[in-house]
Amino acid sequence: MALQTDVVFNGVTIQGAYVAVVMPCIRMNKVSMSFCVHYKNGRYGDVIAAQDMDASYDIEGSNPFKQAYVFLKADMPNAIDVLEDGQ
Repeated sequence: MALQTDVVFNGVTIQGAYVAVVMPCIRMNKVSMSFCVHYKNGRYGDVIAAQDMDASYDIEGSNPFKQAYVFLKADMPNAIDVLEDGQ
């Protein structure tokens, strides 16, 4: 799973940037997690930028990747879901 949306870096708009969650890590308290977000110029493109993020985590909820994408979509309302091979 990934997201696709237009993003602006250093004043340059990247149309249809590929936004992927990488390495979600559930904290010891089991109520929060951290993860990295990679912004790429297309699915197989190089990473343009990376950002570390923190979010709440629901141990009874869906897997950490899905929870991270739900968190990201709240800040990227125009993003569309992109399924990867096998999904």
